[in-house]
Amino acid sequence: MKLPSLFRSLFFLYTILSVNALSVVDKRAIITTSPQLCAGDLDSVGIQLGQLQAAVITGGVLNIKHDYNTVSSQLDAAQDSCCALNQQMVASTTDANMLLQSLAAVTPKAQNALTEIKNRETNYNFLTRLFVKSYLKNLDRKTAALQTCFQQFMPAANATTVQAYFNDIDAAFNATKSAYGI
Repeated sequence: MKLPSLFRSLFFLYTILSVNALSVVDKRAIITTSPQLCAGDLDSVGIQLGQLQAAVITGGVLNIKHDYNTVSSQLDAAQDSCCALNQQMVASTTDANMLLQSLAAVTPKAQNALTEIKNRETNYNFLTRLFVKSYLKNLDRKTAALQTCFQQFMPAANATTVQAYFNDIDAAFNATKSAYGI
């Protein structure tokens, strides 16, 4: 007679543990983001672009590879946090202004880094140029994805401003890619 009560107890314990495990999985699956996180990630991209520009000016291919990877990783973080916004909201005026401020700060840093990469093209050997071409294509693709996200969650009143910033970045990418024959 004790055997059925043992099974009930084990079943009850199993049920409790399963529900607890599911709640942990659900909590981890939820991606929490905010306009502040998106803006902070954009600001970090700007800082990393400055470091990439310095590496292009003073460093060799290893420095460029390291700083490119850092920019790429930070751009991934910005893409994750900013693109998650378009699933949650349309930015308020206050949030939109904050995000535009971050985008405004990143734009000239992207332009400067890309211009420096373009200007150094003739200084690089064949192998370094191959690496840089790959980096440019990847960063351009990630930037285009980020632009798509911004177009989805920014208020319509800010669409022209957002497009202008990304047009400036696109023009810098196009000039740099052209210098590398992309």
